[in-house]
Amino acid sequence: MAFVCVFISGCASPWAGSSAGGSSLAASAKGAASSGYDPVLSFVAAACLLAGVAALVVTRGKLGTRAVVVGLGLVVLNYVLASWGAWLFIPVLVATGAVSLAYAYVIVRRLLKMRKA
Repeated sequence: MAFVCVFISGCASPWAGSSAGGSSLAASAKGAASSGYDPVLSFVAAACLLAGVAALVVTRGKLGTRAVVVGLGLVVLNYVLASWGAWLFIPVLVATGAVSLAYAYVIVRRLLKMRKA
């Protein structure tokens, strides 16, 4: 009984990295949000990895390899987006803007040709 009480009170105590006076949950949430990692992508990657490992164990290695590879790919993607997000997003934004302008030019040109004819 004493072990259960110590275990439960251990869950209620603040963790070592937080200050006892402040809100540790809010501080950790702000730190996670500013770290650059996408929590949804991390959750999906973890779910894929767990499902793949479970499938590998249950089927004795016959199934589940794809799920493990996809999970590892999502982990790598999350790291790449967190580390080099600006290097990836800015060229994508510029490229989509250029394609949109080119498409708008083609449409306006067709409309002007239709109007002349």
